[in-house]
Amino acid sequence: MSITFLMLQACSSGDSGSTNTDNNTILVKKTIETNPQGIYTNVYEYNGNKIIKVNCSFNNNLIRTALYTYSGNLVTEVNIFGNSNNLVEKDIYNYNSDSKVASFIELDYLNNIGSRATYTYNSNGTISSAEYEGSLTSQTTLKETKTITFSNGEVSSLIEQIGTTTKTSNYTYDNKNSPGKNILGNDKLSYCVFRTFTSETNHNIIKINKVQSGLSNMVSNFQYTYNSNDYPTLKSSVEYPNQTTQYFY
Repeated sequence: MSITFLMLQACSSGDSGSTNTDNNTILVKKTIETNPQGIYTNVYEYNGNKIIKVNCSFNNNLIRTALYTYSGNLVTEVNIFGNSNNLVEKDIYNYNSDSKVASFIELDYLNNIGSRATYTYNSNGTISSAEYEGSLTSQTTLKETKTITFSNGEVSSLIEQIGTTTKTSNYTYDNKNSPGKNILGNDKLSYCVFRTFTSETNHNIIKINKVQSGLSNMVSNFQYTYNSNDYPTLKSSVEYPNQTTQYFY
């Protein structure tokens, strides 16, 4: 299970129905994700609004620990350790002069594989990215390109070009608060992820519509229960009701 900002699903030992009225200080402390494979629990630690550590457990056994490094208010590195305290992954974020991510590098030490994405910010507000694969020291083999479109600060569509295959994903959001909304630097990383793509900067995804030529559309719908501050306490998959995530603040 990858631990990145876009995968943060946290909770704490506190009550999920928080009554904190200062929305700028509400931070997700723990998440419990239940699926047919078992139960994943992520526990988050902060320094102010900066995330510093995530412990990920599977069926109550610690499997990953992620440690975050900031430069000012920007996340620059995430080091992920296995249950034997061995470094299994390193994520590196490089920024341009506008404090936008210029490149994202993921180093997989278990498989000796490196992945690198570069980002170009277009005048029409879209982002073009190119993703490369290779070794831990050099990633030069182009795997795919993406075009990312935004609406109201959230990723609204993603077009992936993998060889001759084109995949298009469209995202619909609610008008409530996302669990990671107040994590400092989270908004900068909403589109920096390989493989599974989710983007929830301020709001929560309620529908994903994926289209690939020659195949039937894949539609994923999600339902939420919210607390009094409009943060989700429970997320459920409509298509797969045995997959749920609980959020604690």
